Amino acid sequence: MAGRGTTRVLSCMIAPQLESGELELVLDETAPPAAPVHVVHKEPGNASARIRAIVDFLVEQLRREPSLNYRS
Repeated sequence: MAGRGTTRVLSCMIAPQLESGELELVLDETAPPAAPVHVVHKEPGNASARIRAIVDFLVEQLRREPSLNYRS
């Protein structure tokens, strides 16, 4: 990135670069609060087994991503 300026992006989008030191956080105190992730589907009531399976998969994958884990 070689000193090309600043930008505001989701930390999960640049997690590898933050971890490697290629990028660094500045003005971290101005970051907005974490926002929840929602899954929206069009099935009314209880979701089908297929929908439930993909939701469960997404939850598992997102919980494994340290840059998305805002729980203290």
